[in-house]
Amino acid sequence: MRFAEAEFFLSAPKKDGKPLRWHLQIVHNAIGQFGESQAQHIPEEYHEAWDMFVNSPQIPLELEYLWKGFLELHNARGAGMAPESLSYSDVDAWARLNRITLQKFELSTIFALDRVYFKSMEKTSKK
Repeated sequence: MRFAEAEFFLSAPKKDGKPLRWHLQIVHNAIGQFGESQAQHIPEEYHEAWDMFVNSPQIPLELEYLWKGFLELHNARGAGMAPESLSYSDVDAWARLNRITLQKFELSTIFALDRVYFKSMEKTSKK
């Protein structure tokens, strides 16, 4: 789940609407032009996120299909005043439309990713 935590954290929009990852990439590109120690050029507001950016965990190749499936569900989720948690009905409809029979661990993983998403939203809204 560290991969998902990093993805949601780095994808969180900043005040200008651009994701944190975009800002960090700009800093990373600028540092590359100096060819010097990176730490001295990182703006203080990005210190916490920098390590996660440069050492982002990778999703295991065997689980990439679940991440892609979760993103399909995530992008289609209902939203009123705020995004809604995925429901068993949502996942069931998605699986039937895609002619997929989910195993229990796959279903559990999709719901775990959903919980990680909402935890990341709580963290970014507190900042």
